[in-house]
This record gives sequence, structure tokens and C-alpha cells, in this order.
Amino acid sequence: MGWLRVTEDRFIQFVEEREAKAGDLPRFRFRIWPEDGAREKLPDPRMPFGLDLSGTAITDADLKKWTDVGLKELTQLQNLRWLDLSNTQVTAAGVQELQKAWPRCQIIR
Repeated sequence: MGWLRVTEDRFIQFVEEREAKAGDLPRFRFRIWPEDGAREKLPDPRMPFGLDLSGTAITDADLKKWTDVGLKELTQLQNLRWLDLSNTQVTAAGVQELQKAWPRCQIIR
């Protein structure tokens, strides 16, 4: 857990929990892709938040499971505002599919 901050230059920055400032979003970072069943256990924060999956082994096939099978559960994460999929194997088509599910979420690839 940490914080997501957008700098004056519009860069997204991850900061440690103790450094949070007004306007920062809670950000949850995963370094491994959650196994089946684990995604459903993710809590839905009551405030806007970010999810960092950068550098994980997530693929379009995993994303397909997420969007087709787990979409109902994941779309319940109504406060997801930022999703980092950089340095993953997710394609532009996969991001496009997710963007339809979360139109208010900024997705980085």
C-alpha cells in the first residue's frame, strides 16, 4: 500500500504511506498476478484508489478471464480510478476492453 500522486507535470508518482498529502489516492501494488479466487477477495475501498499491476506476468489471456469471468466482481470496484498495466504483456486491445468496463478509470499500459 502506498499513495498515488499526480505531479504538476502530470506525471504519476508512487509515494510511501507516510508521505501522503491531501489529494493523493490510495494505491495498492501487486507484484504477482492474483490466483483464481483471490481477485474476489479484494476489498472495494470506499474512496477512489489505484491498482498497480505493473511488471506482473499478466497477459491478455489473464485479462480475458478478468474481463469476461470476473468482470461482474471487478466492476464492483466502482472507485477504481487508476490502473497501471505497464511492463506487462497486456495489449492495446486488452486495455480497450477494460476501459469499456471502467470508463472513469485511467489505464496505463
